[in-house]
Amino acid sequence: MTIYNQNQEKNTVIISLRRHSYNDQGILNEKGIQAARETGNQIKNFDGIIKYESSLSQRAQETAKYIAEGAEAGQFSCSTDSRLYPFTQKDEQGIKDRVKTEGRETFLDNLINRKTDYHDTLYATASQSVLSYLNDLVTDNPPQVNKRIECISHDFVLHSSLIEILERNGISIDHIIQLGGPSKEMVKKTSRTIYPYSSTEK
Repeated sequence: MTIYNQNQEKNTVIISLRRHSYNDQGILNEKGIQAARETGNQIKNFDGIIKYESSLSQRAQETAKYIAEGAEAGQFSCSTDSRLYPFTQKDEQGIKDRVKTEGRETFLDNLINRKTDYHDTLYATASQSVLSYLNDLVTDNPPQVNKRIECISHDFVLHSSLIEILERNGISIDHIIQLGGPSKEMVKKTSRTIYPYSSTEK
């Protein structure tokens, strides 16, 4: 998911939210490292500042590290923010159990449609947390210079946030397949661009 914030002089802040890369038990595997480096290679010619932020999880921070490596960033620095994944390890295990029971696609459909109280609470926690983060990020990074901020989060958290942003812009999504399906790819083929970003509450 990519958000643009542009001023009249055409300086642009690009906020890119990505899923962490492939991992085994929370640590990036070789496939994940290579995928992150390839993503970095795609942005290395960006004419401006590139910053990196991630959730507190190891797999997200490692993804940011290898994206920066692929982008030939030189000295690497990554800020962390718990709002990019506002869940505990206990919460995460419960989510994994749900995904296993419901099936990945059904779980995501249930999530974005807030089918039960559990799904509704999970959706609200994820989307409100990330939108709060985005509001602060947009406010703190006015388009005075060209800047790109790579934000590494987690699959269903990004799905929830994207659905919320789309709904606030009058776009209704009923099934996860409309977003490209429950792909585990770090960069989805059907990624959407939202411009301008609206922080207006419902």
